Amino acid sequence: MAARKSRSKAKAAHPTTVAAYLASLTPEKRMVIEEARAFVHRHIPKGYAEFMNWGVINWGIPLEEFSNTYNGQPLCYVALGAHKSYNSLYLMGAYDGSNGKYTTPFSEKLLVDAFRKAGKKL
Repeated sequence: MAARKSRSKAKAAHPTTVAAYLASLTPEKRMVIEEARAFVHRHIPKGYAEFMNWGVINWGIPLEEFSNTYNGQPLCYVALGAHKSYNSLYLMGAYDGSNGKYTTPFSEKLLVDAFRKAGKKL
C-alpha cells in the first residue's frame, strides 16, 4: 500500500517581533504597513504597547501588564496586518458598548460618520 500524501501544509511560525514581521513583508507591502503603523503611532492614546499577536501588529495591553483576560490573550485596541491580497486595520475601540457590557470613548457611529464625511468606503 502506497503512503498517502499529506494534504495539510505546515504553517510557518508567525514572526514574534514587529521588526521581524516587517522584514517578512514584500517591499511594497512593507511600505504600506509602515505608513499605516506611523499613522497609528501618531494617534493612539498614550499607555498602549505595541506587540505581535495573531500574526499581526497589535497595540493594546500585553499580558505582562494585565493577564486576567477572558480568553488568555492580550487586550487589543488596534491591530494592523498585511494579508495575501489586502491589508487590514482592526479597530477594536469602535465598539460602543451599546450591549451594556463595556463602554469606550469611541463609537461605531463616529467611525461610520467620519468615513462617510471623508467620502471613503468603510
